[in-house]
Amino acid sequence: MLLTGSCSNGDPGSTVDKKEETEKRGSVDRNIECEVNWDRSFVDFYGRDSHRCTRFDEQNCWDVLAQSVPPDAIHKALPGWCLVSRKHAQAVLDLPSQLGDGAPDLWPAFNNVWAPEEVYFPTALALLGYLPGNDVVSKTVTHSKWNERARNQKDRAHPLEYDDSFNEHLVQNVRKEGCLFLRKMKRPLDIRIWERAALGKEISEADVNADQDRDQTLSKKTTTGL
Repeated sequence: MLLTGSCSNGDPGSTVDKKEETEKRGSVDRNIECEVNWDRSFVDFYGRDSHRCTRFDEQNCWDVLAQSVPPDAIHKALPGWCLVSRKHAQAVLDLPSQLGDGAPDLWPAFNNVWAPEEVYFPTALALLGYLPGNDVVSKTVTHSKWNERARNQKDRAHPLEYDDSFNEHLVQNVRKEGCLFLRKMKRPLDIRIWERAALGKEISEADVNADQDRDQTLSKKTTTGL
């Protein structure tokens, strides 16, 4: 879910608090601005020698690709939601031709990789020579958290849900992390709730009355149908 109406082109992922006292009072400062350098990609990547790499990663990512990709080029992004610049996106699309005539398409090698999209993009950028590098920021702009106390890998693979806690304070805290997006919302969200939390738009009394009238109409139709 997008948490901002617009962003300027500035330092990667930085945020600016215009009213420091607002945070001290515990109220919401809707004037926090996000600045993103759109010429860079944001990929929170790691390699096999990182402390973030688990035995599960080794078996289901690195070992699977061992015969197809140089080990030092294999990287994983977690969370897998990457923000890729236009330049890097085009380079990834052109990767088969850059590998040379007769080189096999890279994507089929990822068929048996766990969450292949989390591995494909950082690995492709590494093969292209962009990662690691100044044009790829090792940071995510998507906020997500996992239940690290879950008993098995399957349960840990799904991020926590914010359907019942989406509000102005959540949006403010996520923006302070330098994030533009939020995971995970499973249920549809009323656009006016999003506008109030992300844009600071107030809900008018007319809107509230319109909602009540609509709900009453739907209730009558349901009763009649029964």
